Amino acid sequence: MLLRIYVAGYGDTLRTIASKYETETEVLLALNLQIPDPDQLIHWTQIRLPPPVYTLHTFLIRKWMSKHIKRLRLRMILGIVELVRNQ
Repeated sequence: MLLRIYVAGYGDTLRTIASKYETETEVLLALNLQIPDPDQLIHWTQIRLPPPVYTLHTFLIRKWMSKHIKRLRLRMILGIVELVRNQ
């Protein structure tokens, strides 16, 4: 499992970090056994975060964007070629 690392800043707790990264506090507690209390202030501590969750919706949006970006690039290239020919 590929974990991410977050360095806690001023005022961070596991609850605020969980909210920021859209995960559950219990998941962060399980990944960070050095912190017993989710409401404890944890300045400058390295926090392990779970990998990002990609939903089917995210996957489909990225696939659609990739397809349309390729078309847009082709249209731009063809437009530049047309400009060069007309000069």
